[in-house]
Amino acid sequence: MDAQTATIISGVALLILFASVGVYLRRRNAGSKPKKPSNHKRFDKESIEQEKRKGNQS
Repeated sequence: MDAQTATIISGVALLILFASVGVYLRRRNAGSKPKKPSNHKRFDKESIEQEKRKGNQS
């Protein structure tokens, strides 16, 4: 087995490993309690309105 073949085989093995770990973590978290809504300003309509009001006052 030459070096190129060994590199390809190890790359494929790592890809399968990371994919299986990702699937395992997703399945494990699927049954847990639902995520609380994120408090991110971009998606929060109230904070957007407050920013608009602040901009109009000054």
